[in-house]
Amino acid sequence: MLTQHLHDVLLLLQLDVEVLLESLDLWKKSSFWLTEILGLSLDSPLESLENIRLHIVLMELRLGLLILLEVRSHVLDNLLLLLLHGVYEVVVVLLLYSVLLLHLSHLLSQVSELFDAWCQKSLLLPHLVLNLLYQGSQLLQRLLLVVIKLLLKL
Repeated sequence: MLTQHLHDVLLLLQLDVEVLLESLDLWKKSSFWLTEILGLSLDSPLESLENIRLHIVLMELRLGLLILLEVRSHVLDNLLLLLLHGVYEVVVVLLLYSVLLLHLSHLLSQVSELFDAWCQKSLLLPHLVLNLLYQGSQLLQRLLLVVIKLLLKL
């Protein structure tokens, strides 16, 4: 999703740069026309034609400047959007990282509790074996006493 947004923003920036280049080219052509018009002689029959052409060139220059300002605003808007998307993605990654750390800390606490329980159970096993051996030895002693009593009665 991030790559798609980034791709879209980059395409918009490329389009804005192309429009900017076109407006600069129009401005360049208009400046050439202006020098061409000023380079003509100012004969009276051509004077009105030159004035009209000069007004047209000035209007084209104004239009080019408006287009240039509009393209500049689009480029700045797209750069701002790209910056905001970057900040948004960084915030999301930091939040996900903090959630991961919380889960790991909870898991580590459960692992320590499990280890404690395992240690307690593992210590019970030798105690149980020793207890069984002790009880077994007492059982053997009692059985021997019963056998001895039976042998003495005979």
